[in-house]
Amino acid sequence: MSDSDTRIGDLDGDTVCLRFVKGQRVRVATGSLRGLEGIVMEHRSVGRVLIKIRPGVCIEVGQMMLEPVKEKRG
Repeated sequence: MSDSDTRIGDLDGDTVCLRFVKGQRVRVATGSLRGLEGIVMEHRSVGRVLIKIRPGVCIEVGQMMLEPVKEKRG
């Protein structure tokens, strides 16, 4: 099991896994914040992470709302 797939708890019988690691760049994929990009700062309660979207501005969202941002090469 990799660091990005670590089991952290049980929620209504479903296993919740950490999908993102600290420092990883992510994008909000659903909801009213769709399109915002940031960096994972820390894991909060089960299934939630704190992401920094710009200096001094962080938001806490559910991991299921996020997708990884592919790094540009070249």
